[in-house]
Amino acid sequence: GAGTFRPDNGWCCAGLASRGAERQCASGIEAVGLHLGQKRYRCPDCAEEDPSQCDWCFVCASGGKSSSVMNLLDTTAVKQLPIWGSLLMKTFKELVIDLDPDLDMAQDAAALAIRIAETIKDPKNEPFAEKIYVGCLVTSAFLCVLQNVLQDNFVPFFAWILTIMAL
Repeated sequence: GAGTFRPDNGWCCAGLASRGAERQCASGIEAVGLHLGQKRYRCPDCAEEDPSQCDWCFVCASGGKSSSVMNLLDTTAVKQLPIWGSLLMKTFKELVIDLDPDLDMAQDAAALAIRIAETIKDPKNEPFAEKIYVGCLVTSAFLCVLQNVLQDNFVPFFAWILTIMAL
């Protein structure tokens, strides 16, 4: 998202409705917020006319077509590369096809983490954010003290704790 370098209070997608479609936004970005992790496209000409209709998400900016790794591999520019018909590229394409569900799951997990971070950064949730910050500070202090006490045994001990937690 562009909330990290834009001094505004957030944005929402003008969506496909601004282009005459029935759906508002293909990505569901209909409320004003930071929308971290979302690509924000801002039209400076539209901003002069109507500031509320000048921002689009990636999906709406590309006409409502979702992006995936397979869409990137099937572009005309990639097909013109001399390596496109090679065994290496066919193997790579098969690998991407096989891992597409895993990539989607990883992308969903990253999007969830970003939405949680966005919730913490929302000014309305300041008391909740303070609790998170205090928890992180206490955890960091505990790990620092534990590292000083255990010294060379810290890494094996920490790996053992993580293994137990994973079970």
